[in-house]
Amino acid sequence: MISAMTNKPSYFELLKHPEWQRKRLAIFKRSNFTCENCGSKENTLHVHHTYYERGLKPWEYPDHSLHALCEDCHKHAQDWMAMLHRQLGRLGQSEIEMMYGYAIAIQQGSDDEPMTVFSHEVACGIAAAFGGSGLHPEEIISICRDCVVTRRQLLDQIESIREFNQRIDAIMKLKREAGE
Repeated sequence: MISAMTNKPSYFELLKHPEWQRKRLAIFKRSNFTCENCGSKENTLHVHHTYYERGLKPWEYPDHSLHALCEDCHKHAQDWMAMLHRQLGRLGQSEIEMMYGYAIAIQQGSDDEPMTVFSHEVACGIAAAFGGSGLHPEEIISICRDCVVTRRQLLDQIESIREFNQRIDAIMKLKREAGE
């Protein structure tokens, strides 16, 4: 039904649009008509949007943000997203930025995707995601001088810092053993 106030089609009307039907079919074909979560080929499939942005039509989302899920897995994913959204609503701005940093550090995807570090809090989140790396937020900020670094570049820097710290530890151990 077209809204009388905005003269725009409803979201559910947009789901009937040929553009969405084509995109939906492409997502199902990509997954071989299989639930990407549980592997079911027997249950009714839905296309799950991993996020929503105001103003985007259902077919305007990038393919990587759309997943074929069976009815049960789709409901489960939606429930988890709602819980996460409610929890994020309880956080302050700095905590949200830390969560953003953590999320971009652990995301699955290309190691060549840029990670934008626009605050100390984002750097803290990235440092937390790389746990035992010994990397401090200030070092992440230093590595990201231009505020954009790829995951691979950051991982290479972390490995360099680990190797450097191991060499320093070995030197310190030798000095202790030599009685210096």
